[in-house]
Amino acid sequence: LATGIPAAVTTGLVNPSGLALNAAGTIGYVTESSSGFQSISAVDLATGVITPIFSGIEDVISFNDGLELSPRPPVVLSAPVAAPGLPSTSIVVPVNVDDVTGLGILSADFAVEFNPAVLVPGASVASATGTLTGGCTVTDNSTIPGRVVISVFCSADLAGSGSIAEIFFNVVGIRGEGSPLELTSVLLNEGAPGVCGSNGSFVVPVDIGGRVVYYRDPGPPAAFEPSAKPVDAASVGLERLDFDPMFGPTWTPIGATATDCSGDYGLTSLTPILTYGITPSKAADYEGAVDPFDAALNAQHVVGLITLTANQSLAADVTGNGTLTSFDSAHIAQFSVGSITQFPVAAANGSDWSFVPAPQVEPNQSVTPPDPAAALQGRIDYTPIVESAENQDFHAILYGDVSGNWFGVCGVARSTPHALEGISDGPAPQRGTAGRGKPGQGAVASLPFLRAAPGEVIRVPVRVKGAAEAIAFLFDLRYDPAVLELLGAERGGEAAAFQVEANTGEPGRARLALFSPSALGGDGEIVVLRFRVVGSPRSRTALTLVTSRANEGRIPLAVREGRVIVTRGSPRR
Repeated sequence: LATGIPAAVTTGLVNPSGLALNAAGTIGYVTESSSGFQSISAVDLATGVITPIFSGIEDVISFNDGLELSPRPPVVLSAPVAAPGLPSTSIVVPVNVDDVTGLGILSADFAVEFNPAVLVPGASVASATGTLTGGCTVTDNSTIPGRVVISVFCSADLAGSGSIAEIFFNVVGIRGEGSPLELTSVLLNEGAPGVCGSNGSFVVPVDIGGRVVYYRDPGPPAAFEPSAKPVDAASVGLERLDFDPMFGPTWTPIGATATDCSGDYGLTSLTPILTYGITPSKAADYEGAVDPFDAALNAQHVVGLITLTANQSLAADVTGNGTLTSFDSAHIAQFSVGSITQFPVAAANGSDWSFVPAPQVEPNQSVTPPDPAAALQGRIDYTPIVESAENQDFHAILYGDVSGNWFGVCGVARSTPHALEGISDGPAPQRGTAGRGKPGQGAVASLPFLRAAPGEVIRVPVRVKGAAEAIAFLFDLRYDPAVLELLGAERGGEAAAFQVEANTGEPGRARLALFSPSALGGDGEIVVLRFRVVGSPRSRTALTLVTSRANEGRIPLAVREGRVIVTRGSPRR
């Protein structure tokens, strides 16, 4: 351009048409089709470097062949939006400009107006130079409450974008309060170039906090809900309601926090006058709470012998269809022995737990109870939040724990997903009593002493005495798979009304759940296992119940272990 001699700058454009130059004649703006659609690219006329500026959208935007550049828009002088600060602290509020390179700006005069009940200018100095004005002079007047007037002048033109001044404030407001940061009387040089002020705001952040406790202790309905047992390691997710240009109002996940060993959680430094929602969730952590006894309680409810509370009904609805049937009891029994490792309702809702909101009332608060059938977790929304929300509590419900006997062990490695492994037998007061039982010591579960020849099929009953009131049993039987091969398990004669769920898939182990709406009523065989003797003569195995529970341990069971000794001779048929 300087010589007037045409020369190729670039061949990297596709179908270039309209052309316009910047004021300095150094950049050419071209309509072209490198993206596949009509677009605008900037070409550096000295180097030929192409920078895409805008990519068009097919059938939505089209350009005529011509291209013009309008006069440069006014310089924007802006205060920050939602500048945060805590009560009784000091903050720095920058006043920013966009790119002013080549505009010959030497001075700026403006005022910032604010709420003096929330912000007070710093006592010693109200303002200082910014990132663009290090060699300039800044003068301020903060004698009028709610207003600071600032003058900036320099000896060299400003260049680039950044702050031209910084204002010091002391925060005297409380959480949830805010203040406008309104720019008035804005002037650059003596009116040229043009300038427009973009107002900002200041907010004192708010917090959301509360506690998660377990929904129930075992016992009669009225006196035991909720419990005082804290629920740790629950994730409390935070969402903010944003506006998406294409989809409209949209909930955006912006973080989460976990409850501590006291069940407490806190979400801090949130911007007020925005809309937030919180939703807890939790995985696993069963701690032996899901037991055949829970299946029996649901079965009693289904036939009308007892009435579960609303929260117990949530715990019992493990299929998640909104109704309670014996199908739920079957799933609970399967889970208690490890035949399944997750309930259908947990898979559908993305959480092994349900959470019922129980918050202190706050402004603009709305509460959504859990609805597993609709795949909805319990949540609390603030539309919008205007102050810190305290005591935003939840009652946690472990799916399958109808009795409410879950008891957390914060700080201990978590249990596996069903009741009969690791520490998952539950808290000590509710565990079965191991060891050899003695007459007169209450309920006893016993296994026989047998002799059998190789190849013989034997019948091994589990007999119970003194547990006539039991409606549920949970057993974990261990044996040597080199001696015995388990063929199957079935209910015994005394437990003819009981449902039996057996997990026999692991060699050397049989996990057994029995439950019924009606109590056992007497003594005798409650479950019978059939084994084939596979050991060689003189081999032997103990028959050991490492777990033995009746009614979740409410009926203590002593255990008499059994034994099988392999003899010589032909098997008996």
